[in-house]
Amino acid sequence: MRDNVETLYGAIDDGAIAIRIPERAKKELEAYLDCGLLCRGFARLRCESCDESRLVAFSCKGRGFCPSCLGRRMCATAANLIEDVLPEVALRQWGAHHAASREALLRYVLRPPIAQERVELQQDGLVRLSLKRAFADGTVAVDMAPLSLLCRLAASVPPPRFHTVKYAGVLASASRPRWRAS
Repeated sequence: MRDNVETLYGAIDDGAIAIRIPERAKKELEAYLDCGLLCRGFARLRCESCDESRLVAFSCKGRGFCPSCLGRRMCATAANLIEDVLPEVALRQWGAHHAASREALLRYVLRPPIAQERVELQQDGLVRLSLKRAFADGTVAVDMAPLSLLCRLAASVPPPRFHTVKYAGVLASASRPRWRAS
């Protein structure tokens, strides 16, 4: 992917591709390339009882498409919503009656846009995105050029200070029933 990012930047600079990638998306792409690499920084964790230690690489903490960082954010957000935000009542519109089913629902809703295990580089240089379920026309995967995938990923990076979780109904900040219930 690192070679393709440099190729993308070169194609944009040369005018071969007529798009503009915002600076925030460039930073996100470059941080993703360094995510999880021990050579880019790490922390040593040591168990006090058995004295075993492990090196844990720093993450990019990306908000756009990094599967590991968004997976971590998904779990933390779902746990926060279950423990601190959502009331202990059944969410009947989704059939989520218990905390475990509500958390599973939230993890599904907050999941990253691309699952790493569904992305595969083909022999011909194209990137294949396998679909979880086939489309109505029978399509089970989408093949695209690496630069096309990078352009799409760059477009998915949210702007700074843009909330990626929106609350509606009673949970919305301007909801009258919410203020009556508190």
